[in-house]
Amino acid sequence: MTVPTALRVPATAALLDAWESGLGGDPADRALPVLALMCGDDRDLDDCALGEWNRLSLRARALLFGASADTVADCPDCGAQLEASIPLTELISGEPADAGEAVLDAYGVRYRLPTRRDLGAVADLPVEQAARRLLARCVLSIRSGGEELSVDELPEELADAMDAAISAADPDAVLEAALTCPDCGDAVRLSLDPASFLWHEVDRWALRVLAEVAELAAVFGWSEDAIVALSPWRRQMYLSLAGRWS
Repeated sequence: MTVPTALRVPATAALLDAWESGLGGDPADRALPVLALMCGDDRDLDDCALGEWNRLSLRARALLFGASADTVADCPDCGAQLEASIPLTELISGEPADAGEAVLDAYGVRYRLPTRRDLGAVADLPVEQAARRLLARCVLSIRSGGEELSVDELPEELADAMDAAISAADPDAVLEAALTCPDCGDAVRLSLDPASFLWHEVDRWALRVLAEVAELAAVFGWSEDAIVALSPWRRQMYLSLAGRWS
């Protein structure tokens, strides 16, 4: 599955609706209504490969709130607090194909990249069983010596090699930022969840807009629809006037 190359900036009211829809979802899915809105069609984003989902989340976050994100982490060695501004779009390594082929120890393997739907299907399984089940979902065929095999017939070391090959084919599935501790100088790898970054910003934005609606409605008696239809600049001007009159 390929997402649109151009995302659209939604109107305030539509983004508030998407935020409200996300509030009722699981934490991993809360950004889904926002991303679906910005894609502008009915495609099922659960069929996104994991790297594609991360790239989409980064692009959406950059479009709505800017291309860098401030983050705070603790150094695992000395415990010092690290503060950094991360250039989100620079974390993206590329656009892999949805499927590929590999030759491992005379086994010819055709595979596709894992998707969010695949992860959901194995989420409740024990770790080792989930890994093997995920591999089975993503491997399209295995051939050796003219015979077709199943994932369950493979030795553990070959299954691990196949898993590594599929992971390498989708480098954006796991994103990290490289930081340096200001106190001890050690390198720190910070794991990132772009969809969580996006949701955190949308949630904070929505609460701020609702606070503005409450204040302007109390002062001027306007409806929510009328207030959110205003541009952000005009809302701020009216808030400034409301502060003088209250």
